[in-house]
Amino acid sequence: MKITQHGQYLWQLTRLQAFNCYLVDEGSELTLVDTNMSRQRRRYPEGGAKPGQTHLRIVLTHAHGDHAGSLDAIHAQLPSAAVAFTARTAEFLQGNINLQPGEPQAKIRGGFVTCATPPTRLLKPDDTVGSLRVVAAPDHSPDLIAFGMNGTAA
Repeated sequence: MKITQHGQYLWQLTRLQAFNCYLVDEGSELTLVDTNMSRQRRRYPEGGAKPGQTHLRIVLTHAHGDHAGSLDAIHAQLPSAAVAFTARTAEFLQGNINLQPGEPQAKIRGGFVTCATPPTRLLKPDDTVGSLRVVAAPDHSPDLIAFGMNGTAA
């Protein structure tokens, strides 16, 4: 896994040159945005961990395998980590990939995974997670969210 630091507070973790997740330095905590594909062998937190950072929170942008595939494995390594994602992502992670009313009625694309790890927090647009603000961004998946800096445009 390649680890690239972007500024003082952000680390990009790249697997197989194309699949990314991110660590955000939140002071005494680290926020892991996405968990990457299954069979993630590296232990987290890594790259951005500093002395005194004892808490990790995991947030998912959506339930595709390249974003949520290692959720169960990482949570097993760090069972006290807070886990946050949307209610729609929770449905997908439980295996319900049916379209809901109000969603585009096109074929759902992407490789969804199922996971046993429940959220400790369900996210909605405009919620904050540390320094990040949740932004709804349904595109290639109905449950897709993005993160902007808290208090700034996404």
